[in-house]
Amino acid sequence: MALKRGLTEAVSLGITHISIYCDHYHIFELVTGSCGPEKDSIALLMNDVQRTRQQLTSSTPLLVTGDQTNKVAYKLASETLVSEISISM
Repeated sequence: MALKRGLTEAVSLGITHISIYCDHYHIFELVTGSCGPEKDSIALLMNDVQRTRQQLTSSTPLLVTGDQTNKVAYKLASETLVSEISISM
């Protein structure tokens, strides 16, 4: 549900290129479509996600696991702070 919400917000903000970071292999498989959902409710949710992804020029799922998760989160947070500082100047 968080992915669906995030993608919907990105589209509404006019964002056209996005990376989708997955910290769990099964979620990564669902997002890439390499495996199907086991429950109907998840299938409906993933259909919504795929429809929203089609509204973007590009959306790239990336798998980050273990110690990579903290490194990626730190890097993204740092880039956000730098971009906010640059914009306000």
